[in-house]
Amino acid sequence: MTSADVFGRALARGETYKGDHGAFRFGGPGLDPLAPPGHGSVRVMGAEQSNSSIVLDDAVILKLIRRVEEGDNPELELNRFLTNEGFEYIPAQVGEIFYEEEHPEGEGVNIDLGIAQQFVGDATEGWSEALKHISALYDGISGVEDDSTKREQVESMTSTLLEELAALGEVTAGLHILFGRGQEHDPQVARESATAQDLSDWAMHARHALAALPRPIPGLTDELVGAVDKRLNAIGDLDDVGAKTRIHGDYHLGQALLGPR
Repeated sequence: MTSADVFGRALARGETYKGDHGAFRFGGPGLDPLAPPGHGSVRVMGAEQSNSSIVLDDAVILKLIRRVEEGDNPELELNRFLTNEGFEYIPAQVGEIFYEEEHPEGEGVNIDLGIAQQFVGDATEGWSEALKHISALYDGISGVEDDSTKREQVESMTSTLLEELAALGEVTAGLHILFGRGQEHDPQVARESATAQDLSDWAMHARHALAALPRPIPGLTDELVGAVDKRLNAIGDLDDVGAKTRIHGDYHLGQALLGPR
């Protein structure tokens, strides 16, 4: 039996390991306690910035959080929410690990330690997929001198990539719509009313980002910068501030998977 076997069994059976000041709790509502994952095959995935990932039986991926903090971990919290809401475009969460401090006065803290999800093995990373298409495009039009012919080839060779990006856009929209519905039963995820201070802060961050861009940038004229700044100033005059919702927080093509689904 390996340590990964222990993880799979503890998750599937919802085991608890008590310590001097608290308990390590495992939960696996999406796993079969009679057939816990990890008995067939176990492998460790490449290094990640914030997680150490173990694949159990090519069916479950267990992400152990390296940068632990008190309170809810956003990845675990939002994956749990999206799984419970039936959002089909994420690998469903099937288990979790957390530490629960036992305090005599009932003021102990919880620390999220790990999340288990369905493993998507037959998929490619979005960034790698995009680079593959773009590389093939440059190779395909290399040496083509006629502008009309080159335009036709570009349109033909980019059609698949653009269709995939459009599909990703629809999935992204669905994700944000779900976050914005205002779920009263889950106050940690429910949308909140935005404030004038929120708008001021967002405009300030946008100005800082614009100022931090390296110069010169073709097309980024003083006139264009002035127009952007004018729009940012107008934000403060909005009558209906609207609402703010949770977001992914680290959303880019490297976080997207392209698979049969």
